[in-house]
Amino acid sequence: MSKRKKGVAVINQGTSLAGSAMQTTREAQSSLDEVAQGVNAVASNIDQVATAAEEQSSVSDEIARNLTAIGDAAQTLSDLSQQATASSEAVTGHVKAMELNLNQLRT
Repeated sequence: MSKRKKGVAVINQGTSLAGSAMQTTREAQSSLDEVAQGVNAVASNIDQVATAAEEQSSVSDEIARNLTAIGDAAQTLSDLSQQATASSEAVTGHVKAMELNLNQLRT
């Protein structure tokens, strides 16, 4: 084989290898693009989970505040109920005393 034919063969082989390398590079780029899309999708999901967690925390805080307010209102109602019972007992005592006085006046 002459030097010229060897040179052409080497150039052809180099061209073939370069084409193969170019194809491999395109495939690698395509794979990297898919990986990047996957990473972006995961990042989006993480953001959604973080937002949901913040909203859940906010709702939990509101529920805790509302339960505290309900507890305070229940305590106030209990105190008022005790006061009403005491007032009712006092009125009952006054009515009985008035009945006694009235009975004494009648006799």
